[in-house]
Amino acid sequence: ISDETWKYAESKVRFSEIYDGEIYDASYESTFDRNAVCFQGPSDTLIPQQGEEIREQEHIAAARIFTTPKGETVIDFGQEVTGYVESTLEGKTGDVLDLSFAEVMDKEGNFYTENYRSAKAQYRYICCDGKQTYKPKLTFWGFRYIRVNEFPGGTDKVTLDTFTAIAVHSDMKRTGYFSCSNTKLNKLFSNII
Repeated sequence: ISDETWKYAESKVRFSEIYDGEIYDASYESTFDRNAVCFQGPSDTLIPQQGEEIREQEHIAAARIFTTPKGETVIDFGQEVTGYVESTLEGKTGDVLDLSFAEVMDKEGNFYTENYRSAKAQYRYICCDGKQTYKPKLTFWGFRYIRVNEFPGGTDKVTLDTFTAIAVHSDMKRTGYFSCSNTKLNKLFSNII
């Protein structure tokens, strides 16, 4: 890859620190793939995965969509999730899907991210033409809510079936189960798993 091509690629496809999120330009995908080259090494400092592999474990449908007192469009998945969001939408080249992630709402019912400190917790996807599905490749968040900052055609076009939360965790061998008459305790145990 030439220096000029690499600089252009960096401007189009950018991955941030893991908790900051991911920016992905799907309109650039085919050009980037054509110019990709394989790394020839050295690879002696690369370390393979230690411990159980991290895998997608559960797909969670969006539970509700609402507007906050500040006028923000928010999707609630009804539970805390460690993972990411898969989005399926119709778009044109250059349209943007921009999401922010949060675990809780503030006391006024607005989107709250202060507990993330300096992490951006953001997902920005730049569309290609047509129907498309995307999920982040190099990041994850702890969240229950997503705020839709930008959406092709405007945030009033957002529907619940656009988003699916995907829980990821270690692919551990299950050795036991727990269930009792208290539904809240059962839910807590499920969330711990």
